[in-house]
Amino acid sequence: MNKSEAKKAKMVFKNIGNKGIIITEINLKTKNKDIVVKEANKTYLQPYGKTETSIGGLNKYNLDVVGSGGYVCMFGSKPEEKIIPQLPEEKSGAQKWLDKIRGN
Repeated sequence: MNKSEAKKAKMVFKNIGNKGIIITEINLKTKNKDIVVKEANKTYLQPYGKTETSIGGLNKYNLDVVGSGGYVCMFGSKPEEKIIPQLPEEKSGAQKWLDKIRGN
């Protein structure tokens, strides 16, 4: 595909170590290291794992000047997912009255 027709750039990351990595930003740079486009990212890469991410909307940029891609990362663990406990459903007044009649 011609660079001028590209809509996104896909980046594949492989972790060769035993620590988790969090990728916080991906970017495309010129040969002079000027940043053409950057995108915030929160991709977790598990130890010895592989993942991919992409930068979209590239049809607005002159990709002929792009020389390389880059990223910003740090060691870290996978963010904990917050678990919200489900509260039991509140019974309606009619249901409470019916339960009282039945002896429940």
